[in-house]
Amino acid sequence: MSEFERIAGNIASRLEEVSGEGGIRSDDIADIVGGCGYGSDINCYPGRPSHGCHDLAVFVSLTSPQHKGKHGGHLTCRKAIEKLVQHMQGSCAHGQTQHAVLVVDSWDSKAASEWTGNFREIHTQAHLEVFLVTGGGVNRLRV
Repeated sequence: MSEFERIAGNIASRLEEVSGEGGIRSDDIADIVGGCGYGSDINCYPGRPSHGCHDLAVFVSLTSPQHKGKHGGHLTCRKAIEKLVQHMQGSCAHGQTQHAVLVVDSWDSKAASEWTGNFREIHTQAHLEVFLVTGGGVNRLRV
């Protein structure tokens, strides 16, 4: 298991823990990711604003009703991909962020196909991993 798969695994585990409690609040995502040993040295979307660019950026989309529950603030898969591209090719481009992790609970293949060229470019400048969390498990997606 890669260190980034561990992030997705922690999110999947937390989703299972709170499945009967109404899902995960978007405000909790940064704490879940930070619990993997990164502390506040990450950029997390959605999450608390951080100052500057960090080596690791994590983008999370939890839109299934059982995962987000009644809580707002979650990103759709499309919006998480847009944030990833804006971060990696905009505000933190040129090697400022070396690793990006996208974790989704519902994959939007149409949105992903619209950003294929951007994914290719990001792969040339940074390490990008994408994970689909389902049923307490984690599957790596190739983009």
